[in-house]
Amino acid sequence: MSQLLIAVFIFRASAFSLGGLGEDRSVFDQPLIDIGSTAELTLLLRPEFSLLNEGMNIRSIFWTNPFSFRLSAPINRNLQISFGNQERFNQDYDLYYEENDLTLHLKGMGSIEEVNSTVQLSSGHFRSAFRAGYLFGNAREVWDYLIGDYSLVDTFNYQYRGYILSSGLQYRFASIGFEGLGKLDMTKPSSDTTFDLPLRLTFKAVPRLFNGNAIVIIEKSIWDDPFLSPLRFQIGFSEGPYRIAYSYNPWYLESINEHSVNAHWRVPVSRMGVINLQLGIALRTKGEFREFCITPQLKLEVNEFFTRRKK
Repeated sequence: MSQLLIAVFIFRASAFSLGGLGEDRSVFDQPLIDIGSTAELTLLLRPEFSLLNEGMNIRSIFWTNPFSFRLSAPINRNLQISFGNQERFNQDYDLYYEENDLTLHLKGMGSIEEVNSTVQLSSGHFRSAFRAGYLFGNAREVWDYLIGDYSLVDTFNYQYRGYILSSGLQYRFASIGFEGLGKLDMTKPSSDTTFDLPLRLTFKAVPRLFNGNAIVIIEKSIWDDPFLSPLRFQIGFSEGPYRIAYSYNPWYLESINEHSVNAHWRVPVSRMGVINLQLGIALRTKGEFREFCITPQLKLEVNEFFTRRKK
């Protein structure tokens, strides 16, 4: 009988990142950004704590991603530009499997990152944006087999290079985003493979509701075979500095579903900018496997340093 052994790992990202290009970290993302009258530097840190279980077998997981950043600046009242980075796919996993005389330890390390630039135009109640991103990354997999008294270790190395284009249009409280024409080349010692990245259409509406705003996001990703083309959605409510939202995120990998709730609080900081605090709780499922994740997020928006002060 097979079993997932109880273990504790220093671990980055989801156990379900094994497969495809890994965990898609860019869901519900749009190129439209809020840029004020001064330049702004945004830094983001998002660690994650997870519990994975199958039946009574449980293991705890902790990981943290590197800082993400974005530098945004207005050129004039109608034109803004920004530069930044984000993690597109995470391919880290650490799984331990045992069945009869076979013991298998699978470990993956790597990610696909994006550096991008965005140009945004504003005119009255209209806003439009165009973003171009360069994709790059490396991944390494180690498969460690133990069969009876014999052991075998296989190591696989991958390199990724590619690009992705995005655009968005907003009128008052409603916006649409489109992402497509993306390619990703995967290079390994024996062969090369080119992936067509998905077409992605996102609709977002933030209408007034009571003393705050409702939040509705619907996103459709269209992948080529053998991947799935999921339909995701997010609903929420914000009032003043507070926001809460529920998200349903089926993955492009078969049979993986994710439900999450996020609470957000914006804290103004004198002479600096804004600190954004967010706490997310998610449940990921695949068959008998359950992964429970807690994700605190700290985002620092610095804009006061760029403001010209009167003496």
